[in-house]
Amino acid sequence: MKTPRNWTRATLGDAVRVGDPIMVWCNSRACGYWQEHGNPYRAVLTAIDLADYAERYGVGTTFIEFRARLRCSHCGSGDVSTMVDSRAETPGERREREAREGERHPKARSRRA
Repeated sequence: MKTPRNWTRATLGDAVRVGDPIMVWCNSRACGYWQEHGNPYRAVLTAIDLADYAERYGVGTTFIEFRARLRCSHCGSGDVSTMVDSRAETPGERREREAREGERHPKARSRRA
């Protein structure tokens, strides 16, 4: 798969900086967890988990490289998927958050103007 030239691949360092958790799940239908519960095993890698992995494998490690290292803790399969588990922010929520941040940091707001 070809990546457009102006895109960069996400790295562990990017994930740590942003702080969004990463959802990981097993795709193997042979997984005992899937067979027992009727759905795939899911785990969440928090920012703290990702910081540990970035320290171990390097902040420049891409998610493609990192995902190849992941294994299901129930069946050992490497057939896993990952997804950023961030909560979407509506435009109204963003304005409210920016207003709150502006109240806490009035100098930063005046510099933007």
